[in-house]
Amino acid sequence: MALFMQTKFFLRGATLPNAMEVVGVPDYGPGFFVFAVFCLASIFIVVRSLIRDLYSATGVKRVELQFILMGAGVSLPVGVAVILLSKGFGSPQLLQLLPLTVLALDVTIAYGIATRRMLAVSFVLQRMVSYAMLSVCLGIVYGASWYLARGVVRTLNLSSTAGHAAQFFATLFVVFSVIPARGWINRVAEHFFISASHSGLEKATRVTLKILQTVARVDRLFTQLAESMQKEMKTGPVRFLVLDEQAGVYRQNHPAAEDAPTLSVDHPLIARLRSGREIVVLDVLRRSRAGSEEVAIENAMASESISLASGIFSQRSMRGVMFVGSRRSGRIYDAMEQNALAMISTQLGVALENAELYTELQDRKQYTDRIVESLASGLVAADATGQITVMNPRAVQITGCGG
Repeated sequence: MALFMQTKFFLRGATLPNAMEVVGVPDYGPGFFVFAVFCLASIFIVVRSLIRDLYSATGVKRVELQFILMGAGVSLPVGVAVILLSKGFGSPQLLQLLPLTVLALDVTIAYGIATRRMLAVSFVLQRMVSYAMLSVCLGIVYGASWYLARGVVRTLNLSSTAGHAAQFFATLFVVFSVIPARGWINRVAEHFFISASHSGLEKATRVTLKILQTVARVDRLFTQLAESMQKEMKTGPVRFLVLDEQAGVYRQNHPAAEDAPTLSVDHPLIARLRSGREIVVLDVLRRSRAGSEEVAIENAMASESISLASGIFSQRSMRGVMFVGSRRSGRIYDAMEQNALAMISTQLGVALENAELYTELQDRKQYTDRIVESLASGLVAADATGQITVMNPRAVQITGCGG
């Protein structure tokens, strides 16, 4: 290819730049069109392979491929705009801006590769568009206010200070316009780019948190919470482990299983949750610099099909653990969903304490009822008004009254 570009068939000549120009004007031959077709075919093959791999990939690999596609989608319009402006103004010197396309591509891909807490591509696009719209909006506000302020100052016969005064007032207008403009632009951008999962995330979180405000037994609380998370937030399988203080292990409470594995308090994952008090995400571990502890935690999470782990803390200690499995769709738990799950885990600590107290009271009541019902002698209890509140089966037989 390099030899082909040195032939007259590809490049017949060039007009060298003069003192006022920087970029020369090439005179391409017919070979340039052959090269253009070759490039377009190569791009088509690469994009097709990328899309094919995108459908087969899962988790963080899929998101990285999405960022590559997004980088291409961002850089291509930049390159086309530069070329069109160059042709429209008849100035080849604008072609000096073409490296901006490579910069846009590299920055987008670098963000997708380097960031630890990844956001969904749709949310990143929403941010980019909202910032671009905000910049354009503030630029228009600045230009319009500067023009008006300069006109007003000149009408007051203050031409010597017109420039500085106009800049001052234009800056004030921009400062006071930032907050309302940003809120309005963010709402507009959300309607176009934010995904369905994120648009329903706030509602799903509210529904899930409402469950935590109810009083129920521990097993019932976990069952309702797991079902709500899987239905409303589209999570993978959810497991809850509760601390057994006497044995010094965390036992699986939901889903109930006799052969469910237990985790000791010294387990690497448990130790990380107890010390860090923050969620542990498998995709984040895989993107960080791995030490011996991180490798042990990653292997433990991968072997148990755990994508996200969070501690359930009470005022005293970590009372339990929440494990969330991988999604069937292969979609990751991005930064927004991680924050939502962390908030749910925090509220769950209080709800678990209440559920344990309620479960203890219910168990004591059932135990007392069984003792009363099994008594060989009759037992009758009444309140201060003489209303009978308790009558065991033996008392019913003796008195002949209905229970």
